Amino acid sequence: MPDADAVIITEKDAVKFSDGICTDNVWVLPVCAIIEPDLAAFVLERLEDVPKAV
Repeated sequence: MPDADAVIITEKDAVKFSDGICTDNVWVLPVCAIIEPDLAAFVLERLEDVPKAV
């Protein structure tokens, strides 16, 4: 990426850049997931059917 004017990555991917890669032109953006209430309810309902680990 030495030829790039700027590189945009997520916070999750920024962890991978901590191994000596030049980060002068890297911009890190946070990610915030917004889960629809119906989806959250669906997932929680499905999880109730999953057997619990002993």
